Amino acid sequence: MHPILKSKARLGTYLLGWVPFGLLVVWMGYDHGWPLQDLACLFVPMTLSAAFLFLTSWYLCRAFPAPTFRIVSHGIAWIVAALVMGGVWTILLWLLAQLMTLIPGLGDLGKQVRAGWHFFFVMGTILYFMVLALHYLLTALEHSREAERTEQELRVLTRDAELKALRAQLNPHFLFNSLNSISALTTLDPKRAREMCVLLSDFLRKSLKLGERTTVKLAEELDLVRNYLAIEQIRFGDRLKVVMTVDPEVEKR
Repeated sequence: MHPILKSKARLGTYLLGWVPFGLLVVWMGYDHGWPLQDLACLFVPMTLSAAFLFLTSWYLCRAFPAPTFRIVSHGIAWIVAALVMGGVWTILLWLLAQLMTLIPGLGDLGKQVRAGWHFFFVMGTILYFMVLALHYLLTALEHSREAERTEQELRVLTRDAELKALRAQLNPHFLFNSLNSISALTTLDPKRAREMCVLLSDFLRKSLKLGERTTVKLAEELDLVRNYLAIEQIRFGDRLKVVMTVDPEVEKR
């Protein structure tokens, strides 16, 4: 989609940028003796027609992208397009002025625009180049942002792959150790063996449940950590000392 038309804010900013141009042309016309009334009536159609007509330069920008710049092919295409669109805008402006001659008091507007056609043609050509440069700038910004988004997505995918690989290594190791401990406790301490079975069951259930989600609350993560440490506490007994200091407000997040 067109980089300017896809955003209302960007389109509004683009149209506001044409206001100084219109005021400049009005001032230059007034300085050359044009009636202020004629210039004021010509201001809106002149600026709007140029603003929307020169948006077509984006298609030239796509056809001749900056990364494949060739001074001959790009230069010829830019010059030809600028001359053609400058001429189209001049003709369009003259036709609009002809229609406005039907308004009482604006009968000479068409003649005035026709007499100053060379001025409008040069202005249209220059403005087309300016809008073309703007489109190249916007395209470069879009490519830069797209590259940043792609880089961020790759970082996230890399991190997820590393976490999955780590889980694939840790989970079987942890599970085998826990099952071995349960097997040993069934004869030495059946009560603790049952307790460890319950804790291990809860831990696996919670791990599977949280693993299906992209975001996990801190309170849920801490609950899973406590469950894990409870299992390890049974395995290692007095050899494992655990101290957790967590702000109660943090656990609500």
